[in-house]
Amino acid sequence: MSRKLFGLLLVVTLLSVGLVSCGGTTPPAATQAPEPTEAPAATKAPEPTEAPAATQAPEPTEAPAEPVEITFWNTMDQAVNPSAYEWRAQMLEKFAEEYPNIKVKEEITPNRDWNVKISTAVASQTEPDVFYVRMGAWLDPYVEEGVLLPLNDYLEQDNWKDTYTSYLEVYNYGGKYYAVPLYVRSIRVYYNKALFEKYGVEVPETWDEMMAAVKTFRENDIIPFAAGDKQLFAFDWFYMYIHTRLNGYEDMQKFLARDGGPGFTAPSFLEAAQKFQELAEAGAFPEGASGLDFMEANALFWNEQAAMNNFIDLFWDMTKGNAPDIDIDFFDFPVFEGVTAEPKALCGGVGAAVAVSARSEHPDEAVTFVKFWTRKDNLTELTAATGWVTGTRDAIPDEATPYFERYYATMQEAPYINGYYGDVIKQKTGQEVYWNGLAGLADGSLTPEEFVQAVEDSAKQEYGK
Repeated sequence: MSRKLFGLLLVVTLLSVGLVSCGGTTPPAATQAPEPTEAPAATKAPEPTEAPAATQAPEPTEAPAEPVEITFWNTMDQAVNPSAYEWRAQMLEKFAEEYPNIKVKEEITPNRDWNVKISTAVASQTEPDVFYVRMGAWLDPYVEEGVLLPLNDYLEQDNWKDTYTSYLEVYNYGGKYYAVPLYVRSIRVYYNKALFEKYGVEVPETWDEMMAAVKTFRENDIIPFAAGDKQLFAFDWFYMYIHTRLNGYEDMQKFLARDGGPGFTAPSFLEAAQKFQELAEAGAFPEGASGLDFMEANALFWNEQAAMNNFIDLFWDMTKGNAPDIDIDFFDFPVFEGVTAEPKALCGGVGAAVAVSARSEHPDEAVTFVKFWTRKDNLTELTAATGWVTGTRDAIPDEATPYFERYYATMQEAPYINGYYGDVIKQKTGQEVYWNGLAGLADGSLTPEEFVQAVEDSAKQEYGK
């Protein structure tokens, strides 16, 4: 599958487990939704040699005779991911018991610093044996430059490939797989139920109702949305949802395919820019949101200074860890009346996948660790602890929380998940012109017309057409 076609299919068609697949043309696995019980391979742990049931710890038959040390970098820091932080500690202990001759040297880097950390290490050829990767244009250079180890030979052993959902296809480049999915993200609007009740605000279902809610909260000195765009993703999450609700999916496909049409100057992109600027001008965001760190913005919600947060699903766990007394709930991003678009479509993508460095001196041991880290029984525990949806089939706890059951159901109902625009657009255009352009829309330094034209002009140069 070519990367151009991955960009074309940034939307990810859902399987029955609420997961997605990105491919050049929609892959067959994604068009037919199998029941979770129909994936027999997922009931076994994908370990080398004989794979016991995934709920049982496999015998460490493949541990090397002599101790080997591998390095592992991840983003499960305690501040942002408290439950995941505890899970990873338990998993490292478990791995040490099952594979006593493989020593793991771990390093945690907060998500906000991840891009710089990894790019610096890769540039100096000092990346770890195993590390987390993202999707789309973020990953493209690492594949093209041969940084990552192709996993095909390993995936064919003991049906390991079959243990993953179709999210695995996101990491298929020309028939070679360079990573395996760990967890999947979708963005929802989280809100403080007590503040909504106090000010008589109903959960908005339409854009006009949301704008009315913004007005009510501002009149009562409550920040409507706890948005901090210093890391250049918060505004993307608003814009892409607005564009999706304006039925802009097809225009995004055409823009990424560079098919000779209007590209980013198509009417849906311009209207989305106008609506985003309208939201900013209405006072939806904190003062100075463009330079506000996302954790500082989240604290506004936790301190009950802000009523809502348009954020990925880990915000539920973050809130329970940082402000357990807040009565939090979520709703899907509102629709535009009179616009024919999929009301249940979501925005998001693969939050993290796990890859192995092609320069690793111990590739077999590194892959053994990746198999363990993404094994069904282990990721079932992660879901139980965090409420996250993972990329491994049927990794669902027997006793899920009401929140997870509802969240999971909405992922099942979604016809597709639109991928993060800042990730699927090529890097210079997506991470410089597009992201920074949204900040310009928010502070009024750019008009919607200037924004869409700047993105299209940059795309013409970067894509070559």
